[in-house]
Amino acid sequence: MKKFLFLLMLPLMFFGQTAEDYKNQGNAKADSSDFEGSILDYTKAIELNSEFADAYFNRGLSKAELNNYKGAILDYNKAIELNPDDSDAYYSRGFSKAELNNYKGAISDLNKVLELNPDDSDAYYSRGFSKAELNNHKGAISDLNKVLELNPDDYDALFQRGISKYELNDYQGAINDFTFVLTLTGSSEDSIELYNNLGVVNDDLKDYKSSVYYYTKALELDPNNFEVYNNRAYSKYELNDYAGTILDFNKFIELNPEASLSTPNTNISYAYYYIAISKEFLGIPYCADFEKSCELGYKFACKRFKKCD
Repeated sequence: MKKFLFLLMLPLMFFGQTAEDYKNQGNAKADSSDFEGSILDYTKAIELNSEFADAYFNRGLSKAELNNYKGAILDYNKAIELNPDDSDAYYSRGFSKAELNNYKGAISDLNKVLELNPDDSDAYYSRGFSKAELNNHKGAISDLNKVLELNPDDYDALFQRGISKYELNDYQGAINDFTFVLTLTGSSEDSIELYNNLGVVNDDLKDYKSSVYYYTKALELDPNNFEVYNNRAYSKYELNDYAGTILDFNKFIELNPEASLSTPNTNISYAYYYIAISKEFLGIPYCADFEKSCELGYKFACKRFKKCD
């Protein structure tokens, strides 16, 4: 008889879980990256307590992890409705809006975060990034300056500020930021991007020797980066290093996954065009390269190829 009563009590204990229990269970699943499982638990918590702001917020976070940003925003909306002063909910909703390219909406939410927490460096950074995406680079720099005032060695803020300075034609300012970031990063992947960016900025300054130097540094770290070969080839062309131009463009074509396609491709057609021009300067047969460039869609190469007949 006692055994019978014990068996009856098991389902009562199971169904006796509270909304808080389900939330904690969801948190544990989210911590182990089981976001779908966590959503189920948060939903159960909400079914038991329809005004459980934390459950709505956490479910939104899990939906965002699954790239369901629209669903996440709906949950953040409810969390904010229940707790209008939750800066984390505004920040997370702003993040999801930015992921949906709604940068104006993101900025509105981040404004609210900074109203509630004026020293939130993450909010300044995210708002600066959103402003940059809207081509408001002066506004972006203002926000990124605030991040750096709060955290002087913030890698991401320095990098993003360098990009905004570049977009405003403050090339020396961009170089200063990118160069300083190089002293902070321990990641070769980040260094590759920084060296490439420094090469691009020096191209705009027409300092092609420096460009080649930085592109070469990037390729020392990543010898298969076809985009950097492409960039270095143009710089070498400007330096009248035609043999080097040919080598780099050939490497760009060899490594580019789109090179095997016969469909029009602007970058590859240009590469063949400049190979042809460089060969022409060196007195090497070049018509086949003009033909290939023409086949890939560069009309001016077609005109040059006709002259080969």
